[in-house]
Amino acid sequence: MSFFQFSDEELRARFTNWLEKTLFRERIKYLIKSQAHSQEIPLELISREVVPVFSESGCSDDGFYFTNDTLSSAYYILNPNQRRLLVLLYVYKLKPSDIADMLPHKSKCSIYSDKYRILEELRNYLSIHDN
Repeated sequence: MSFFQFSDEELRARFTNWLEKTLFRERIKYLIKSQAHSQEIPLELISREVVPVFSESGCSDDGFYFTNDTLSSAYYILNPNQRRLLVLLYVYKLKPSDIADMLPHKSKCSIYSDKYRILEELRNYLSIHDN
């Protein structure tokens, strides 16, 4: 069957079908490629035993309390990933290399730089709000 034997409607239907399949495949390729470069870590990869979840009252599931209200409010201005990093470093006393092994997108150097940036942010907040 040659190209000229098809009617316009049949050619349009075949082209539409081909275009839909091609776009579908390209969307899948795009999603796979974008997920490969994603900096996010699914929470399922980090167990609840290692990283406690804190409530706004200053108490976590394992009974961790803040004695200083200013420190508690400074802690809660941090995003959850920054809080988790502080908990892993100071509560569980993990080394940055151990944390880098747990978190595949973080290097030991980035853990150190994140730690110092977070501590600087806390110092700035406490210097402003601590009279």
